[in-house]
Amino acid sequence: MELLNPSLPPGPAGDQFSGFSPPTNFQRGFDRRSWMVSSLPPEIFERGGDKVHVAVGKSVEKAVELIHWALHRFRNKEICIVHVHRPSPLIPTLLGKLPASQASTEVVSEYRRGERQHMRKLVFYYLSICCQSKVKASVIATEAAQVQCGIVDLVNKHGIKKLVMGAKTENCMKVRRSSSKASYVAKNASPFCEMWFVDKGKHFCVRDAFEGPSIFETFGLP
Repeated sequence: MELLNPSLPPGPAGDQFSGFSPPTNFQRGFDRRSWMVSSLPPEIFERGGDKVHVAVGKSVEKAVELIHWALHRFRNKEICIVHVHRPSPLIPTLLGKLPASQASTEVVSEYRRGERQHMRKLVFYYLSICCQSKVKASVIATEAAQVQCGIVDLVNKHGIKKLVMGAKTENCMKVRRSSSKASYVAKNASPFCEMWFVDKGKHFCVRDAFEGPSIFETFGLP
């Protein structure tokens, strides 16, 4: 596994990613559907092992809270950033925002290129937080129409055993009943994956890893 150790400023300011220039090998690790940062063969990289995977989105504030929680909870464990890029269904044009199917191929391609460049800078910033804490870090990412489906696919494909993700709820029963991303992932991801749900930097729920239907156990706030 490649140990990334970028030299970056302590945090975003103004345009939070304008000054970032990921290494060439980081940029080459991305393609249209599935990206990985790794120096190992895919069959080795895909084993979830004992790494702690942290699912992060486009909200920098929420992502940083999740990463900091994981770094504190799983001290000295290898962290793997999990990100699902959802292409925007609307494309800005001279006529206003149009569905991607109605915009010209050239305009869509250029806009998608910009989206992916921004996503790379975003993920690289998340990685830098782990590296500044002197924790071994990596990233797996994919592109999907629905974020929750992309997370489930990555959990199953890479054999993820430990997953941390955000959830906007008050207790585990609401997670189970709701139609949120967290609920979908909890219900559909591999039963071998243990999941921690975190809200505003506080752990409130876990789905244990086991063979069988999803079971939730509530935990007190740390």
